[in-house]
Order: sequence, then C-alpha cells, then structure tokens
Amino acid sequence: MKLFEPISIGGIEIRNRIVMPAMTTRFADGDGSATEQGIHYYAARARGGVGLVIVEMSGVDRGGSHRQRELAIYDDIYVPGLKKLADTVKSHGARIAIQLAHGGAQALSRVTGLQSVAPTGMPYVVHEQVTETHVPKELSIEEIKLLVTRFADAADRARRSGFDMVEIHGAHGYLIYQFLSPLTNKRKDEYGGDLKGRARFGIEIVRAVKERAPELPVIFRISANEYADGGFTIEDSRTVCRWLDEAGVDAVHVSAGSYLSPYVYMVPPMMLSGGCFLHLGQAVKEIVSGPVITVGRLHDPFLAETAIVEGKTDMVALGRQLIADPEWAQKIQEGRFDEVRRCLSCNYCIEAMRDGVHVECATNVDVGGEWLLADSTNQGE
Repeated sequence: MKLFEPISIGGIEIRNRIVMPAMTTRFADGDGSATEQGIHYYAARARGGVGLVIVEMSGVDRGGSHRQRELAIYDDIYVPGLKKLADTVKSHGARIAIQLAHGGAQALSRVTGLQSVAPTGMPYVVHEQVTETHVPKELSIEEIKLLVTRFADAADRARRSGFDMVEIHGAHGYLIYQFLSPLTNKRKDEYGGDLKGRARFGIEIVRAVKERAPELPVIFRISANEYADGGFTIEDSRTVCRWLDEAGVDAVHVSAGSYLSPYVYMVPPMMLSGGCFLHLGQAVKEIVSGPVITVGRLHDPFLAETAIVEGKTDMVALGRQLIADPEWAQKIQEGRFDEVRRCLSCNYCIEAMRDGVHVECATNVDVGGEWLLADSTNQGE
C-alpha cells in the first residue's frame, strides 16, 4: 500500500504517510509541563506504527493558553519534559513534531491570569467547561512583533528538546486564524484590511521560525475553508498557501472550520462523509511544493489509500481513530483489518476534554491509562 511508503518533510524521512494530528489531551500538569501520562499516551501511538506524531497545541506565550492542563513551551523550564517526550516517541521509530500555538481571543483570564488578546477588541464567545463572552485586548503592532518572536523562541526550544519539526497552528479560530479571517480581523493597519495584510502575521511567524531554527522543518496547519458567511474561503487559502510556500513552509496540514462556523466542520461527526476535506487538501496541493497532510474522517484505510494514490493528498491525519486504536497503522499494514477498534466519530473524546476532563474514548477505555498499563522497557525508558 502506498499508505506505507516513506515520505520526507523538509529532508526528514518519515516511515509512512500516517499522521497523528495535534489534539489537546489535558494530560499536562497544571503548569503546562509534560507528564508521564502524556508521554505514554503518545508513545503508544508511535509504537502502534504511526509515521509522524504531532504533539498537541502548546502555548508559546503564558497569556495564550486556551485550556487548563494545556502543554506549554514558552519557557526553558519545559524543555526537560518535552525532551523526554520527544526521545520516547522517536525510540519507537516515529518522527515527532510539536504544534506551536496561541489561543488569542480563545484564551481566558481565569486560565492564564492575564487578559486575552486578539487582532480586534470585539466580543468572543468561548466554551471552556462553561460558555462565556469576553472582550480581549486589541494587539498593538509592538505586541504583534513580540508574539512573532515568541513563536521563534518556542521553535528553538522545540529544536533543543529533540523534536524533528514544528507545526504552526494557523487553523480553527486561534490567534493566527483570527488574523486570517475577515470575521475576526477588522484592523486598518498593515496587519488587517486585505488578504495580504491579514496573512502578514502568520507569514512573519514562519520567516522568524525559519531564521531562528533553519534546520527545523515547518508544517503550517490551516483551516482551508472557514465555512462561515463572510469568512475565510478556499480561494483565500490557496493564495495564502502560495505565500507560505514562498516563505519556506515545508508542508501544509489542511483542516477546516473555526469557532464561528458550525461545530461539525471543526471536528466532523458521523453525519459528514469520510474524506470530507479531501477536496480542500487537493486544492491546496495544486499550489504548494511540499507535501500536504489532510484530515477529516479518513479512518477507512481503503479511502485513505485511494486518496493518496489519486493524488488528493500526500499524507492522512487520523486523530480520533488513533485515540480509539493506537495500533491502527500496524494492524492495517499487517492486513488485520477485522481487529481494528473503529472510531465512531461520536466526538465523546472531544466533549470530555472540553468539559474539563482529559481526553477519553467511547470504545477505548485505556485512553489516559497507558502509563499504568505499559511495561517500562517497551516505552523506551
């Protein structure tokens, strides 16, 4: 199967085309440090045959954390724990990236202790255990420049922690996407207005990361269609992805939706068909020079294989399926299709996490307990 052929991102070879995308787990400590629970959770997926593990949304700035027990990478104190995470995952043959992010208006003062920030100081509705509306501080140009530096600092920490690459989170309605979307960016200066202005922040981050850690491949995750009236479109995405390609992005990770679109587009449930975002991935693939990763109900191995063979995407991201069955990749490669514990796309995992518990699964009771079940020798320790 072509699904199991190796592929390279920025010169780093990956053993197959299967990606575990970034999904918040709440396995971090209260201060954002990596824990044994989180390390074993990711190691189980690497041991199960995944080619590339992308560690969940990790805060580049203390004021940008969206949730309690969210991973952090904004200080050197986090490097030892992150290094243990990276080394453990790599010991099982997988490559590992970490997603660099800032919640922007989705960050909450009761989580960070600081006022949230955004491109525009307008009301935002945020759900973090409870639903509330707040008005963030509008970023000044000086503060925007400082945040660009924060992303570059975080990339350098990722490099020192042993990660193979980084992913910049420009999707789903967090800070970079808040700049991209005309629904949340009403600025009149060089960071707003037309598409070029709205894309400036994300492009400056890519360039800063490339300058600080030139040997580190960069993936950019983007919601290629916001699916909201007046929002960011696939045409916008194709233009921005061409600019990102010129800025040095090594791969693009295609998703969809934001907090302003129907929730089904951020985490597609069973009502959406398998491969529901493949047309978006194909549209981006026509523009960029590096590999494209596409997410969106690609749990069926034959659908995933066909998508790659037909050139609709280069790699497939399976978030919830790999929560349900960490050994999905190994089982498929060995032809043990009937042994796969299938994801229901019921989104119990997401709802548990959003309601303040750690990520859970309706079909896999072992999620979060990998550190209690695993033999330490098999974890590469």
